[in-house]
Amino acid sequence: MFRLDRGDTVKFSYAHTLSPLTNSVVAAEISHSISKNNNAFTVGGSYMLDPLTTVKGRISHIGKVSASLQHEWIRKSFVTISGEFDALALDKKAKVGVSVIMKP
Repeated sequence: MFRLDRGDTVKFSYAHTLSPLTNSVVAAEISHSISKNNNAFTVGGSYMLDPLTTVKGRISHIGKVSASLQHEWIRKSFVTISGEFDALALDKKAKVGVSVIMKP
């Protein structure tokens, strides 16, 4: 997939389904900022543990590692736990978040 963001950033992304049964997907994205003349590269994936629970993870070229676990606890209502840390600067604190989405 090719995207142009406000004429400054060009992004190329690719996602590949490994297993439709477990909804396992790996993906990669390369972006280029024209004004800053720099590139970014991210690789990630997702895996369905069971029909109600999905785990996702990604790592970027600058060492940012993130993961999330999402569980559908009531129909169309989700609880998500996520975290992110900088693998190249281990002295910095990790970020952790919890999200609850409830739909009627």
